[in-house]
Amino acid sequence: MKRELTVLMRSAGYRVRWTNAGDPAGDSAEFLAVVAVDGTCSAEGEATNDRNVSLATTHVTDGQVLPFSTIHCGVLNRSVASTLAKEHAAQRDFLYGRAMARVAAHELYHILVHTTGHARGGVARSCFSTDDLLTERFEFEGATLARLRSRVTVPATPGTIAEDATDR
Repeated sequence: MKRELTVLMRSAGYRVRWTNAGDPAGDSAEFLAVVAVDGTCSAEGEATNDRNVSLATTHVTDGQVLPFSTIHCGVLNRSVASTLAKEHAAQRDFLYGRAMARVAAHELYHILVHTTGHARGGVARSCFSTDDLLTERFEFEGATLARLRSRVTVPATPGTIAEDATDR
């Protein structure tokens, strides 16, 4: 997950620095986004039966996009389970991490661009297929990259992403 998310965000002009909740290293960041997880995030994790829940959510208050997102692992598990079941264990874990990274990158797009809207294609579009989550290449489209890059204010240290203490 970390490698995939780092590559996706680097293409948009951001450097990802991983910290755990409560880690004082995150306090000095120019920008901090918190991506939490809900449920068991693993290729063998339990899937949720709720068909109305999205893969992830980013918090919005009074129309303002906040830097807090949650990946709903039960929904992600349901989305990729049948495809991952056909893979060897090591490959399942690798692909699951890739899928989590793409979902996290999508939510970071909302946070960084301060929008609840979506792009026509790529990581910032509104819906992902199982193939989008697991395929070799799935990236931000050009127009989305331009929007993300226009938000970078300090190129040397433009972004930090913190995760919860479970280190997922």
